[in-house]
Amino acid sequence: MSESQSADLDAIRLKCPADFIAVVPYLLGYHPSASCVAIAIEGSELKCVLRFDLPERAEDAMLIAHQCTVTMTRMGTPKVYLIGYGSGSQVTPVMDAVPIALDGTGIEILDMLRCEDGRYWSYLDVDCCSPDGTPYDVSSNPAAASAVVAGKVAMADRTAFEGIVAPVRGPDREAVRRATALACRRTTRMLGSAKADFWFAEGRRQLRKCFDEVEAGRPIPADDVAWVGVLLTAVLIRDIGLTFADQYGTDVSIRLWAEVTRRVEPQFAPAPAVNLALLAMRIGDGPLARAAAERALREAPGHQFATLILQGLSVGVPPEVLAEQDLTDLAARIGDLAERAPTGAMPVLPSAHRST
Repeated sequence: MSESQSADLDAIRLKCPADFIAVVPYLLGYHPSASCVAIAIEGSELKCVLRFDLPERAEDAMLIAHQCTVTMTRMGTPKVYLIGYGSGSQVTPVMDAVPIALDGTGIEILDMLRCEDGRYWSYLDVDCCSPDGTPYDVSSNPAAASAVVAGKVAMADRTAFEGIVAPVRGPDREAVRRATALACRRTTRMLGSAKADFWFAEGRRQLRKCFDEVEAGRPIPADDVAWVGVLLTAVLIRDIGLTFADQYGTDVSIRLWAEVTRRVEPQFAPAPAVNLALLAMRIGDGPLARAAAERALREAPGHQFATLILQGLSVGVPPEVLAEQDLTDLAARIGDLAERAPTGAMPVLPSAHRST
């Protein structure tokens, strides 16, 4: 499994191994373990941070090295900083394999480190570290402090990070469940009576209502969460929802799609989850994009859009490819399509909710 994250190093000065180690959790969003992290650098710009699970078998190390090399070569990475998190028996086979895989690519390895129990060892600069390793402290490192000032957060581990898209529980879950049952009954009635062009206008109206709540810093009411979840089952409503980032900004949009993904009934989560994944990819937040796409696949195995997103993450599709998409133009094209084929904006209820 691989993840990627893009960022700018202008506000975060990385001068020594401890700095690189300290900033990784803030670039990934969580503290990694049993991982190999590749920090791709061009000049002062951090092009991408890739994370790979360490292989369970040493003989599989070359597969990880090859995947890392393919991704970095495709992105045109000139330099890379490698950090392995785990025991020597876990990390060393990968660190031995990466230079072989990179041979002939022109990519320069700045350093290769292994981290374990608050200490690091270098595979290239053997004089840097004693046999017992060099201690480091992420919490007190200036690079980590700069990352925090820049608004980055590091959760305890990957499981905690995935809580960003995990379904909510408790009273809110029950409230949304009741509201969803009512929304599905309402939809069933309206599908037989409302004109086809009603749905696109209603979807945009409801999306705007939810975006206004998030922009104002308020939670979306349970009834509105349920209704927008139902409306998003229409492809054109899901797609037009992505373009609202042009009006409300990426930050508000990320918060909205994360909230809707967590709060809708699980069967309705794929649509907001893939929108969250696409926006995360657009800003280079690979870990969040992967977490959101995987949430969509958990609820809808085989979901084609989520599968494509994961494939794009695996091969290192640059954020610029998505960032260059003009959302205003996209919204206009979706609107034209809705006029020509309005049924594309009609909800498609999950099977479990069709007889509600």
